[in-house]
Amino acid sequence: MDQTAATAQTLDLHRLELRYVELRVPDTAAITRLAQSIAVNGQLVPCIA
Repeated sequence: MDQTAATAQTLDLHRLELRYVELRVPDTAAITRLAQSIAVNGQLVPCIA
């Protein structure tokens, strides 16, 4: 198992780099499955960005 310690940080949303946002292709089915999984099971894995 990975022993790397995870730390939480606060991020100001206005500082996100949106240069390539128009190239993203949304997968609505995957987003729906993810939302349903989180609603049922909660967040299982910490979000790392």
